[in-house]
Amino acid sequence: MVVVRDHRAASFPEGQFLLDAVEQDARLTGEHMTKSRAEVKEVLRGRIERARAQTRKCHVHAEAGLIALDMHLRKTEKSDTARMVADVFAQQNALPIGTSKKCCWACYRLSELLQQGADVHRDFILPGSHGMILPWTPPPFGIPSSIWRMLREELIKKTVDWAITEVDHLNTSPQISPDWGDDACFTPRTLCTTSKRIRSMQTRDVRSGW
Repeated sequence: MVVVRDHRAASFPEGQFLLDAVEQDARLTGEHMTKSRAEVKEVLRGRIERARAQTRKCHVHAEAGLIALDMHLRKTEKSDTARMVADVFAQQNALPIGTSKKCCWACYRLSELLQQGADVHRDFILPGSHGMILPWTPPPFGIPSSIWRMLREELIKKTVDWAITEVDHLNTSPQISPDWGDDACFTPRTLCTTSKRIRSMQTRDVRSGW
């Protein structure tokens, strides 16, 4: 059995980096887009505040933990026990990871980025993805900071895309209240928290020399 300890943030992130991303989005630049920028920011602020009241906790998902463990064992000194695990993993050209259901977007995308990376190429076999972004904590070891940067940028872009879509919907159907959907799935709370933790992992990666 492999146990991956969670490293949760002490507090809910403010989400300023998401508002900064709105300012930098090419679709919202220029004086003529001032109103649209303000509306997108307002949607994000409201969603983040709504999510702040949630008590659901993020965890390292099993798939992401095994992916990180595989990467970690390939480049570190190994104890006898770790060597046994590494030998099992090394027997597979593509590491199969079995789960009872399809992966969330973040786990699946993490595996894709590692498969696409020229410096860290590794193949994983996963049961596909249902495409939803769920509360998610980055594994605290094994994954290169370059991969975290790419994943974080994609998550931030998805958040801004979501907010722009919400504003478009509200402007074209003002009589309809926004349908925020299931808080357990694609939400700025999930993306905000995940992106903040990924940024923390990048800093730890640089300091520790992983």
